[in-house]
Amino acid sequence: MNKIQVDKLMQDEVRAIIPIVDENGKEEYIEVRNPDKKTKEEILNKIWVGMENPDLALSQEDILKMLVDKLTNIELNIEIEDLINGNISSELETVMYYIGQIENELTASLLMNTEIKLGQLKNDILQGRVLKETEEIEKINNIKDKVVN
Repeated sequence: MNKIQVDKLMQDEVRAIIPIVDENGKEEYIEVRNPDKKTKEEILNKIWVGMENPDLALSQEDILKMLVDKLTNIELNIEIEDLINGNISSELETVMYYIGQIENELTASLLMNTEIKLGQLKNDILQGRVLKETEEIEKINNIKDKVVN
């Protein structure tokens, strides 16, 4: 049995290539790319801004539109709501499946970042309390030293 090397199976840049046949019988390809570091940060920052300020929050449709625009070679010439609610081809359904996977990964990353930030905030609060208590103990010790002397 021939072994396939794992590095040949890694999805670095392109997540999926979906073939489609246009009205003239010409085969074309829809490409779904994985977000690179810059794109991922840009998307997460836009979502994070909305979490911090609900007035600036993106709707689910806005997020989906942004993902389709940035991660595929599809030109959205219809409203995103029509895409979500419409009768779509199996090829487009496959694209939306991959976009949904990427959205789930970004959500998990966002939740992880939120947990990290909450942990850092808790640590900062605890560190502040420890410093305050340490200062109070030092003051008490200084007063005791003065009384003893």
